[in-house]
Amino acid sequence: MKPLPQKSKHQYLLTLLASLALLPALANAQAIQDIAVGERHACTLDDAGIVNCFTAPGSNRLAAPESLPALTEIAAGQQHTCGITLEGEAVCWGNPFFNALEVPPLDAPLVSLAAGANHTCAVDTNADVICWGLNTNLQLEPPPTEAGFSQVEASINASCGILTNGDATCWSTDSNRNTMGSIAGPFTRIDISTSRSCGLTPAGEISCFLQFRASDPVPSSTSPYVDLIVTRLGVVCGLTADGQLDCEFTPDHSAETRAEFETVSEQFRFTAIESSDGYGTGACGIRADDGSLLCFGSDLLSNLSNPADDSDVTAVNLGLSAVAYDTNAIELFWNRQPTRFPQILIQIFRDGALLDTTDAMFSYFDSSSVADAESTYSIRAIDENGNTGPFSNEVTVSRDNSGIVDLGFDNSNLFNPREGNSLRIENISLTITGGDLLSNLGGFSTILVTWNALDDSQIPLAGYEIRMNNETVAFTNNTLYLNDRVEEDFCGVVSVLAIDDEGGILETTSTPLIANRNLQTC
Repeated sequence: MKPLPQKSKHQYLLTLLASLALLPALANAQAIQDIAVGERHACTLDDAGIVNCFTAPGSNRLAAPESLPALTEIAAGQQHTCGITLEGEAVCWGNPFFNALEVPPLDAPLVSLAAGANHTCAVDTNADVICWGLNTNLQLEPPPTEAGFSQVEASINASCGILTNGDATCWSTDSNRNTMGSIAGPFTRIDISTSRSCGLTPAGEISCFLQFRASDPVPSSTSPYVDLIVTRLGVVCGLTADGQLDCEFTPDHSAETRAEFETVSEQFRFTAIESSDGYGTGACGIRADDGSLLCFGSDLLSNLSNPADDSDVTAVNLGLSAVAYDTNAIELFWNRQPTRFPQILIQIFRDGALLDTTDAMFSYFDSSSVADAESTYSIRAIDENGNTGPFSNEVTVSRDNSGIVDLGFDNSNLFNPREGNSLRIENISLTITGGDLLSNLGGFSTILVTWNALDDSQIPLAGYEIRMNNETVAFTNNTLYLNDRVEEDFCGVVSVLAIDDEGGILETTSTPLIANRNLQTC
C-alpha cells in the first residue's frame, strides 16, 4: 500500500483514535474464539461459549439475552444475531424483522452458520444448507448439489457456500451480481458483499470472483493469509499468520477510508477479523496484544461503549431535568449514558420511593402520578450486581399545572429529544375481538391497536414501541399493532411510544382498555 503524506496520516490518526470503538477484554475472561459484526452491534464468543454483545446507542435490543445458552459459533446481520448451541440447535436474538429470528425445523444438528443483512444460512451434519429470514432474491434457496456443503456465507441479498470438493456456489436473483452459480475453487474461506466477493485458497492467497471492475486490486502478500474480510463497500483485507491486516481499496474509496484502515493496520495486530454487513466499511478485530475488540470503518460501530472507562457505576454522576406536559405527564431527562458492558441501569425515585428501573439512556416518562401535590424526583445508576452510583440532584414538579418548581441545578447541558420536535401520536384506538377458534379455546383475545402519527420534524424515527401495562410487547415500523395472544380478561393501559434512531422517546400516548372481550368493565 502506498504511504500517505506524513501530515495527512497524522491528521487521520488523531481522528481515528478519537473515534475507534475499543472494548477491552474483561478481567479473567476466556480467550475470544469468534466474533460477529452487525450494523450497530458487535458480539464476541469466548472459549467457554459465553457471548458478550456491545451495541451502539439506542440499540439495546441487539444485546445478548440473559438466558442465552453456551454457543459454539455466532454470526450477525444488520439487526440480528444467531448462534449454534452445544446440541447443534440455532438460537437468534435482536429485532424480529423479516422473520430473521424464526429458525425452521432442523433435520440434523448444525455445524456452521453465516448471517446476511436480514437472513441466516447454516450447514448441518448432513452437509445440507438451511436458511431463514428475508427471501426477496431467493437467497434462502440453495441449489441442489451432490457434493454437499462444508461452509456457508451470506450478504444483504445473496448467499454462497463452499462445497465439500472446495468449489463454491452462490444463489441470488439480484441482477447486479454477475457471478452466481458455480465458481471453481478450491477455497477454504469465502466472504461476499454487494460489490465484491472473494475467497481464500488453500495456499493462503485471495482470489475475487465477483468484482464490478476486473482491475480492482486484491491483497497479496509473501506471507499466506489465514483469514479475509470484504466490507459492504468493497474494502478487501487479508490477515496473515502473524496478525498483520493487509487491505486494498477501489478508486471509489475515500482518502479517509484508506487512512483509517491503513492506520489500524500499522498500529495493531489481530487474532481474528470480521466485517459488517451493515452500510459502510465497518469491521472489527480481536487485538493480539490484549484480547480486546477493536472496531473501525463505521461511525455506528465507533459509537460502541468502552467498558474500561464506564463500567464503574460508583463513578456515574447524573444530572436530572424534567418537562411537565400536563397534570399527570412528566418526562425526566438526564445526561446521555452510553451502552456499557456490564449493563448499567437507571433507578427512578419519586418522593423518596423507588418508582421504576429503566435501561433508557437519557429519558423516562412518568404518567402514573395523579396527585395534586408536588412530587420530587431523583435518579441514580445501578449495575447488575446491585452496586449503585450517587443520587442526582432533586427535581420538584407541581401537579397543579404550574410545572417545574425547582430543578436544583443548571440543566442547559442536558439533551432533550423533544426540543424542536413536532411529532405527535394521535387518535390511538383499540379493537378487541374473540380471535380465531384456537384463540377462543386457549382463552385469548385479539387486540388491534391503531394510531395516527403526524411528523413535521427532521428527527429520524426508528419506529414505535408498544407497551401494555407499561411492559414492552412489540416494536414496529407501522402505525398498527395486532396481538392475538392477549389474555381474555386483560384490563389496563396500552401505550404507543415513538422512538428515535438513538433510542430516545419522541412522543408517548396511552389509552385505557375500558372493557375486555366479555364486556366486563376494567
